[in-house]
Amino acid sequence: KPDGKVYKQSLLGMKPSTSWTLLSSEPKNISAVTVFNGTIYAVEYAEKRVYKHEGLEPFSSWTGPISGNFNLRLSSLAIADGDLYVVTGANMYKQALVNLSSTSAWLGPLSNEQRLRSMAIELVDPGAVEGVWNPGFVGGLRVRCEDGETQLLEGECRMHCAAGAVISQNLVMHYDNMSHEANVTLTCPATHTGELVTTCFDGRTSYTGSCGMNCQGMTVVINGASVDIPGLSHSDDASTYYQFACPGSYTGNVSARCFDGEVRWFGYCSKACEGGRYESRSAIIDYPAMSHLETYTGRCIAIFPLLSYSGNVTFECEDGLVSPSGGCYPDCTAGTIRSSGVEVNYPDIVSGAEESTSCEPNDMYGTVSIKCVRGFPEITGGTCGIPCWGNIYKAAVTRDWPMVLPDIGHMKSRWVTCPPQVSGMLLISCSNNVVSAINGSCGERCASRPLRVYGANFNSPTMQHLEEFDQPCLTPFEGVVSLKCAFGELSVKSKCKQGCFADRMTLASGAVLSYPDMDPGEQVGMQCPDGYAGYITLECGDVVPFVASGGCFAHCMASRFYSEIWDVEHNIILHRDTAEIQCRPEFDGYVILACDSGVVTLQEGGCFKRCTNGRFVVRLGITMRHAGLAHQEVTPSMPCPEGFVGSIRLGCDNGVVSIAEGECPAHCGSGMIDGARFNGLLHRTNASLVCPIAGTIDVGCFDGYVSVYQGNCLSGCEAGSLMDDTGAIIMYAAMDHLGNVTGICSGDRAGYVQVNCSDGTAMLDPLPGQRCFSHCPDGANLTTSNGSVIFAPPSDHGQQAPVKCPRNPGSVFVRCEDGELSIASGLCGPTNCAAGSMEVGETMVPYPEMNDGYESEAPSECPGIYLGEATFECAKADVSVLNVTLIYPAVPGLEAINFSVANSTPDFLAEHDQEYFRLCGCCIPADQPPGADPIPGVDMRKIVVWGVSVAGGGFLIALASGAWYLRPDRFKKKMSRIAPSPEESAGKGGGDCSQSQKAIVEYVPKPKSIPKVNLREKWDGPPALDWS
Repeated sequence: KPDGKVYKQSLLGMKPSTSWTLLSSEPKNISAVTVFNGTIYAVEYAEKRVYKHEGLEPFSSWTGPISGNFNLRLSSLAIADGDLYVVTGANMYKQALVNLSSTSAWLGPLSNEQRLRSMAIELVDPGAVEGVWNPGFVGGLRVRCEDGETQLLEGECRMHCAAGAVISQNLVMHYDNMSHEANVTLTCPATHTGELVTTCFDGRTSYTGSCGMNCQGMTVVINGASVDIPGLSHSDDASTYYQFACPGSYTGNVSARCFDGEVRWFGYCSKACEGGRYESRSAIIDYPAMSHLETYTGRCIAIFPLLSYSGNVTFECEDGLVSPSGGCYPDCTAGTIRSSGVEVNYPDIVSGAEESTSCEPNDMYGTVSIKCVRGFPEITGGTCGIPCWGNIYKAAVTRDWPMVLPDIGHMKSRWVTCPPQVSGMLLISCSNNVVSAINGSCGERCASRPLRVYGANFNSPTMQHLEEFDQPCLTPFEGVVSLKCAFGELSVKSKCKQGCFADRMTLASGAVLSYPDMDPGEQVGMQCPDGYAGYITLECGDVVPFVASGGCFAHCMASRFYSEIWDVEHNIILHRDTAEIQCRPEFDGYVILACDSGVVTLQEGGCFKRCTNGRFVVRLGITMRHAGLAHQEVTPSMPCPEGFVGSIRLGCDNGVVSIAEGECPAHCGSGMIDGARFNGLLHRTNASLVCPIAGTIDVGCFDGYVSVYQGNCLSGCEAGSLMDDTGAIIMYAAMDHLGNVTGICSGDRAGYVQVNCSDGTAMLDPLPGQRCFSHCPDGANLTTSNGSVIFAPPSDHGQQAPVKCPRNPGSVFVRCEDGELSIASGLCGPTNCAAGSMEVGETMVPYPEMNDGYESEAPSECPGIYLGEATFECAKADVSVLNVTLIYPAVPGLEAINFSVANSTPDFLAEHDQEYFRLCGCCIPADQPPGADPIPGVDMRKIVVWGVSVAGGGFLIALASGAWYLRPDRFKKKMSRIAPSPEESAGKGGGDCSQSQKAIVEYVPKPKSIPKVNLREKWDGPPALDWS
């Protein structure tokens, strides 16, 4: 490998999984290697030398170099007949193996003009010969004759290059003849800079480098400054720039370089600034001329002698512009300022400075700090107030004894001795004639009294409050007894100690130590006794010593160490030492026990059970046999049974058998998922299923379970109900996925709402105007427009019902809309018409109760033998006939006198709704006209001809009539069948109808057109007919 590591592999039984054997791991930049008689010979690429490697051990080193250096790098090597052959560049050299040394010479080139161009060396082929090239070419071939055919074994020929020229930057550079792989350097002329390295390869030339044109001098103008740039030589280095300073008072420079005749430059020349005067308020500052980025700081000078200014201004020049910073501010002249109503005289203060001055009349009244802020004095600290003159002070801090105070200035303090009845001192502070104790204390003295404490027996002295005193201890004790007096209470603390007499002491670890006589505080160091490790220092306290530092730690005696299921015996283990112990024969493993201050702990390892032979349940349906296993041992790979895939290896871990490697996932049988059926699937195989209703799903089998990993099976929606936002229940029928039905509002609601289905989920999707409306389950009193109160009965949504007016004729229609009752039409009042009868023609016809502006709901049938039915109209309490009609269905054999609307079905009336006559009143039907006289006979032949003609013409007329009759309704015109009156026959309008009541009526021709009259058309007398 290129990193210098050499590997080998047996040629016998080589497989893709065969491992390589490492022979050498010393880093070397190896480019080629060969083996001869158990020694590796290799080429070091960078040093151009040959090294050898003997022994072939993984951690052995290379020997060498064993050859001299080449001018060209070695690319390959081989050994034949005791000689080492190498290729360097295009030549071959050799050297005898017995002569190899770091200074030995190489023989070669071996092939004279025949140059080897192979990157590898083959041993000499006895049947091969070498060829010779023609002039103008270079190289060599090795060919062999095989059964009359010439075979090329290796080699190639390359062409030399004839004289020519190359072009760089439009500059033509000529070169002479060149050999293959030769290089010629062409120098650019004086007008250009650079060189071209021309290379010949197989008859073709190429070059590297360039000839760039030099640049002539020029002048650039920057910010008004003229900078001269002289002639520059071309440079390919983009980082090479020459700097030229800006002229005169300008600051800066210009950087320029030349690239192929073009001057590339950057930079800037900044202008200098002229001197001038700066004015601020009544102060001036004169600043001098400055170069770019130069600064000058000047002091403010007042224009008028009586004024005083402070401050400095810094001026900076930037490209001809002067920028000031700072300012001139007036000083504060001496004057008076008030603080807490007290006058304070202050001297002259420089702007920005601060002075401390006393309040008037003296500093007993306080001190304030005054700062001059741009000509205005401001108090920045302190106050003025009334001082605290000498007086008697009595408080809890004086133990309620009177204390004489001296004079204390405002915001000042003084230490004052406590009253003679007590002792101590107080720090008294004054603030505007108010005194307070801010530190110290007053307390009772401690009288002398006899004391007997550990190590001492004495009389204490009389002590002041907070006074401390140390009394030396009596012999043989050392130390002192500390006394402290506080508020008349004496605190006593004995620090007397005796020495320690020689004795023995037992430590917590069990070590027994013998110590000599020691004075109090004396320390003695000693080694721990046998059976313990460590060094300990004892210090004498009071009679008994204690451990000052160190310790004695017990070793661990020989014993038995127990764990959960195993135990081992161990010899003595020194403190902080370890011992490695093999487990008992029935266990595998080892343990490392550690001793820490007499306690043995397990530091590493363990004893593990072996596994006996038996059966192991891999999973439900798979049980495998195994032999006895040692701890951490695994079985050979065992294939899974039919119905499963894979293999497993069982392992033993501390007596427990488990799966150490592999698995036995199950295949999947046939079944159904999301309603789609599938056949058996192998583990980790996939299938695409078509859903029973809509959609497709991609399923996969994993360890006996089929799951969906892509797609969805979409289902329809069963019939059911939904609730909207108002609580209404909408019932809907079953529907397919993405289908819709019209749901019906149920319960106390009415209406329709569209319901959509998406993958088994029904959703309300109302169209515009669709929703559930509430019924009106309870009646309500309503007031009409004229003030009448009516009771509206319960009603369903969208329904209306008539309600009789309570006191007046007429009725109103009440309508229910989404739970609200309202008056839809009509009103109660005197303008309505009460029920009655009216003469129509020659008979009286009854009419019902009607509202003002309304007509009768149904026609009133003429009584008795009269034909027709009358429709009435009410207008402001006046009843009039709207029209009189005779419904006479065009049924053969049906006489008008025999037809009654009351005895006809609604379907029959609807079928003949256009078959009626308009009458001028209720009338008696006319008698039948007399029959016709006999007619003489005719020639039957004529009749036949006439019949055929009539039949043909009748067929054509019938065809046209049928087409006309079956035309669309929008082209139809309703024809009236109302018979004309005699007056209308005479062309007159109006008149009475007496003639129409006679038994015999004059026959008149049928009018050409009969006007159309609707059943509810207002009756205004007989209509005018067109008799033209």
